[in-house]
Amino acid sequence: MLLLRGHHRTANDPSGRGAPLAPFPPLRSGPACGGHGVVDVSAYPDIAELYLVTDVLVTDYSSAMFDFAVTGRPIVLLVHDLEAYRERAGGFHLDLEAEAPGPVLRAADDVLDALRDHGTLPGGRSEAYAAFAARYCARDDGRAAARVLDHVMATATAALR
Repeated sequence: MLLLRGHHRTANDPSGRGAPLAPFPPLRSGPACGGHGVVDVSAYPDIAELYLVTDVLVTDYSSAMFDFAVTGRPIVLLVHDLEAYRERAGGFHLDLEAEAPGPVLRAADDVLDALRDHGTLPGGRSEAYAAFAARYCARDDGRAAARVLDHVMATATAALR
């Protein structure tokens, strides 16, 4: 089954360029869109919950790759328009081809080939994925709120002295 989540700017685009495949069905009981095993989850309110049920993330330039990297599960980037996007965006904050946590693919057929045997996709055990997670997810360890609280309490305690 493929869960499809459109970008929030295009998921409900009245022009039809980014229109959802069908109204959002509940994840547990919803029918696949058009009977092809695709469920449009563009309107699902919490992407973090979708990460929990995702075996492989296929994305483009989305910041979802940073959030998903903490799972250690494979990430595939489909960037058919890399050069054009780089020009339109004025560059990237990272060297995507050098730092990507998974394969950077240019064609949908390449993604399909990668997904056919997703057990061979590099996940958190690959050097590239580990380097990406270490650089961009180092503080995503489930203790962020505790660190903030420790800092606030230390600051408040110091101010009282």
